[in-house]
Amino acid sequence: EKHPQTPILLTSHAGYGDAKTNPQTKRITEKLNQLLAQEEEQFKALGIQSVHLLPSSHIGLNEDDFVDGVHPTDAGMLKYSRAYEKIIRTIQSNDPHL
Repeated sequence: EKHPQTPILLTSHAGYGDAKTNPQTKRITEKLNQLLAQEEEQFKALGIQSVHLLPSSHIGLNEDDFVDGVHPTDAGMLKYSRAYEKIIRTIQSNDPHL
């Protein structure tokens, strides 16, 4: 309310290392990301245009990017940081208030 132009970045769940072999894990992650995308759409429908979504496909983790199937390795975290940097720069360049 006090800062309506402040960008809000929602980040999709990047998944787990066993997504290719565990259909249940994959379904859960997909459902969570679907719900998050719906929330972003609801914000936009309310006229709140400062909400942005970083989809998991832009993070791009795969099974080699996890230490234990859950926690990202340094390489996985590097993918996160690059995805965040890219979307934050895009948000900044498209928002005249920043």
